[in-house]
Amino acid sequence: MLAAAGLAAGKHVTCYHHVRREAELAGATFVDEQTVCDGRIITAQTWQSHPSFYREIFARLRGQTDAARS
Repeated sequence: MLAAAGLAAGKHVTCYHHVRREAELAGATFVDEQTVCDGRIITAQTWQSHPSFYREIFARLRGQTDAARS
């Protein structure tokens, strides 16, 4: 969806491995992690990534960043 909206270019993202190529063709840099944050964009690989994905979303809603939680 990010690629189709033109929002993937220049971003670090993660996704299902079988669509990695599409993300890279859209200008994104694929990162092989469960959840990846790049600016205001948070991406996750699979349904198994939900816990870390939602932790990131709720942390951002509380105004925390990776550095603030570390």
